[in-house]
Amino acid sequence: MKSTNVPTASLSIISTFVALAIVVRFPASVTASTTFIQTNLVSDIPGEAQHTDPNLVNPWGMTLGTNNGLWVSDNGTGKATTYDGNGNLTQQKFGGVSQTPLRVDFVYNAAGEMTGETRYSDLAGVSTEIIASAGKSAFREKMLFTHRGLSGPAILQASSYWKEGEALQIDLVPGREATQKIREAGTRTTAVAEKALHEFLPNRLAERWLQFHPPKAWTNIALDAFERELHSWSIRPAGTEGYEKAEVTAGGVDTAELSSKTMESRKVPGLFFIGEVVDVTGHLGGFNFQWAWASAAAAGRALFGYSRLCSGRLPRRAPFSCS
Repeated sequence: MKSTNVPTASLSIISTFVALAIVVRFPASVTASTTFIQTNLVSDIPGEAQHTDPNLVNPWGMTLGTNNGLWVSDNGTGKATTYDGNGNLTQQKFGGVSQTPLRVDFVYNAAGEMTGETRYSDLAGVSTEIIASAGKSAFREKMLFTHRGLSGPAILQASSYWKEGEALQIDLVPGREATQKIREAGTRTTAVAEKALHEFLPNRLAERWLQFHPPKAWTNIALDAFERELHSWSIRPAGTEGYEKAEVTAGGVDTAELSSKTMESRKVPGLFFIGEVVDVTGHLGGFNFQWAWASAAAAGRALFGYSRLCSGRLPRRAPFSCS
């Protein structure tokens, strides 16, 4: 099977030239290196292969287990399936393998507060320090306006905890009182408010904020409400940029099904999972790289032990098979 991803509705087939090969002898005049016969063993579309499995949609990862069993990660259905050498579905199951994109840019909501076409999309490139909150998690980092929505470290971190349909809370002036100089001014006007906000926000953002969120009056009570909104801007994104822009994914093989020392499956001896395919996700700062390297090192050491076992240099460990 080619390693490219295909749409969910497209044909997904395990072909014999991947791991379930049928060897065919050709006459001497035929160049074997450039000729093969493909037998479609399994497909999610009825009638396209010898076997039909509706879960086999966009199989982006596969590996051989013991006794030539084939394990497939079905990205289109968020499941994992296993097959024998003839394409028959086996009963081995792996829990918790669904994955979703994490740390992605938010997209403007065309019908709500983030009407990007007329309000914020032309601020692309403007950044400011904020606190972004999603659920019970909050991150104080930079936020960046883009042509399509919001990005930057604070947004990417918060997106890991944001759920579709929920509001995102943004504190535009964390730890500061933006209205103090407005209150102290002899005359309270929009020009005075704009000058005050310029001390805390980029000029273009300060002007745009006053355009769409002006104080309802210049009384102390109205300025209190204006201050609160600066600290609790509630937006409801239309969605995220998805897998194409995501930095990591959430979900994967349940860690309870793996050895924490070797990353070996507790169900299928000799089958290992490492890195992002496992349900482990870290914050920004290199933690996911560290996890990928550490889990690979653990699995590599275990595999080295297996190689010594299968070569006869170590006692055979049941139930692992070297075949």
